[in-house]
Amino acid sequence: MLVDARKRVIAASDGCGILSETLALENALRMSAPATGPGDEVASDAGQRIIAPRFEGRTTAGDGYVISAKTASRPNAASQSLSLEAPRYETTAGIVVTAARGALNLTTGAVVLDGGVIWEDPRSKSRMTTERAQVAPEIASISALAPVEVVWPLGVARAAAYEIDPDGRRIRLSGGVTVYINGGGAGESQ
Repeated sequence: MLVDARKRVIAASDGCGILSETLALENALRMSAPATGPGDEVASDAGQRIIAPRFEGRTTAGDGYVISAKTASRPNAASQSLSLEAPRYETTAGIVVTAARGALNLTTGAVVLDGGVIWEDPRSKSRMTTERAQVAPEIASISALAPVEVVWPLGVARAAAYEIDPDGRRIRLSGGVTVYINGGGAGESQ
């Protein structure tokens, strides 16, 4: 097959210089490549992997954020998400969210985090841990998608779910909520 491609290059080369020969070679190689589907084009981006990706953006309120990872991979060009290894979400306010792995939705910008998710806010000195969470960076919202434990200077809270409002002023704990107040016993709510 490659021999045929070379013959086509020689036949296509009309002495117009390197550019026409390069174009002819590319076309000949494309013609000799195995068919892979509609249009018989070869998928050149299958299995893309990016080392140390960094995505920067702004929330709707104008605050900055960064999503980074050890690696990002995309199985093919049609995929609308990137798989992330050791993702990290940081805001200009100092909030940091880390996990073992995640997926960045390229359409919505949302990041689903899996495996040892840790959310830390130095302003409130609070820390949330869960196995699965979703971050909506453009509205600065985070939701725990699995049971969660929140530790802050006042005490500890455990619940089936957790959500921080986009303005950061309110949190919602739901499903078997248990709150332990430092130095004051415990209260439970459903």
